[in-house]
Amino acid sequence: MMIRYAAVYAAGVLLAGVAAAEPAVLEGDNGRFRVELLDPAGKPEHRDTGCRFIRAGWIAALYPAGMERSIFQRRGWHHRPMFGFAFECFPQLKLNTPPGEKRSRLLQVGVGVVAVGSDRFDAVPVKFFGWERSWRKKDGTAELFARQSSGKHDGYAYEMSVRVVLPENADSIRYEITLCNTGERSIETELYAHPFFNASPGFAECWFSLPGRPEREAVKTAPASLEVSGSGLPGTAAGGFAERDIMVRLCGTPEFDRVEFWKNASDCYAVEPFWRIVLKPGERQTRTCFLTVRRENA
Repeated sequence: MMIRYAAVYAAGVLLAGVAAAEPAVLEGDNGRFRVELLDPAGKPEHRDTGCRFIRAGWIAALYPAGMERSIFQRRGWHHRPMFGFAFECFPQLKLNTPPGEKRSRLLQVGVGVVAVGSDRFDAVPVKFFGWERSWRKKDGTAELFARQSSGKHDGYAYEMSVRVVLPENADSIRYEITLCNTGERSIETELYAHPFFNASPGFAECWFSLPGRPEREAVKTAPASLEVSGSGLPGTAAGGFAERDIMVRLCGTPEFDRVEFWKNASDCYAVEPFWRIVLKPGERQTRTCFLTVRRENA
């Protein structure tokens, strides 16, 4: 398996008339697909990645063998251009807001302290928490391991670790996300995966599957959003993007608490599995997610 560190530079993203450098990525090829993972130890760039998603394990692009188009949409209509596949903790944890500030201070688990107005998508960073990370390779398996410690913020504190395992010649990537409450206040949030599937040039062949619903539903004729709630929900799937026989499946341990589907108007959709997270001080939880990419007719 080839692993190398690469800094990728923007070809068409302009800021103040100058091409802006894209975030650095860690690139690996396991024989089944080539993946570009955002380097969590790189400098956070609010204009590129915003301050919602967990940098550790964030897939900027994934190319199945023999394909030139990523199955994940990297750029889009949103003012934060880096999409791909990432995890997020939401809702955020409320902090004390300094007098006179119009934006509320919040703790965005896995990211840092942010300031948010009436629109959660327009958060601005107050403080990013750093990541320590390492690439490791043993017996044909490569892995990214990253750790973040928040420090104390109005009684909240946590330690998070993210392990991403890429076995050689396998069709799955394994995520292990561990959150430990090291503060004095309980942490209540949700952890969810956010895959921005690349439906370009359109939804004609795209499909998705949610637990308890039809095995396959057409993205083109589906409503803008759907939700399935419960407990112990099995995995979800999507396909028909980039090439018709490529499909993706997401499953987790423990199983999910709810799953959402949404689409934009033309070229991007997602199936988002959620876990409920409730941690009292001193408690620790690990969530494992498998991202499987395969050809249906292989």
